[in-house]
Amino acid sequence: MKQNVDPAVEQIVQTLLRIGERVVEVSREQVMTRIWDRPGSPLSSFKSHYEGKKVAEIRNDSTITRCIQAIEEAFASGLDAYVEYISHNNDNNLIATYSLRVLACHPNKNFVFLVIENITNGREHLLVEDKWKLALDASNQGVWDANLENKTIFFSDKWQQLFGYSAKEIHNIEDWQAKVFPEDRLIAEQRLRDYITGKTPTLFRRIAISLPGR
Repeated sequence: MKQNVDPAVEQIVQTLLRIGERVVEVSREQVMTRIWDRPGSPLSSFKSHYEGKKVAEIRNDSTITRCIQAIEEAFASGLDAYVEYISHNNDNNLIATYSLRVLACHPNKNFVFLVIENITNGREHLLVEDKWKLALDASNQGVWDANLENKTIFFSDKWQQLFGYSAKEIHNIEDWQAKVFPEDRLIAEQRLRDYITGKTPTLFRRIAISLPGR
């Protein structure tokens, strides 16, 4: 039986499916209430196995634990979260890398979206400008992404609109760091180092930045 979907939800889901293979609606109780798959996605074969179940019921491993924590953080803070995991298929000896993005952009604040994307090929140097700008701006999310190897940084149009900066004013990571309040900068840099070295599974920090003209 076809489900009745809020037009606002449907619009966001269809936008997110331009990027990810699967979009999952997750409740505060961490139940996967609805699942949408991109046409032709290999994940479609397993849709009925997950829909209606709790995230914790998928399996018991560190990836699911990190995913559960990311969902909890998204509900608590209203901010998005990100997890990566590697899937190993023993039948054909294939290894795939997936990203899990928890997005707190659902029109109903009792739900979040979980977007699954295969990033096996070319994952090291992709910036959000190429894939996520349209999706997150369409869902009213200001977002930034950085390549730590070449120190480039990207801000979506929505982020610039929210904070009042233009693309010409922030060219690289150093420009962005200069906007962060000094009392927050050292803590933010330490959190980033902890994430890069694997000491923490996710990167989350509230910071204050100076606004244009102040």
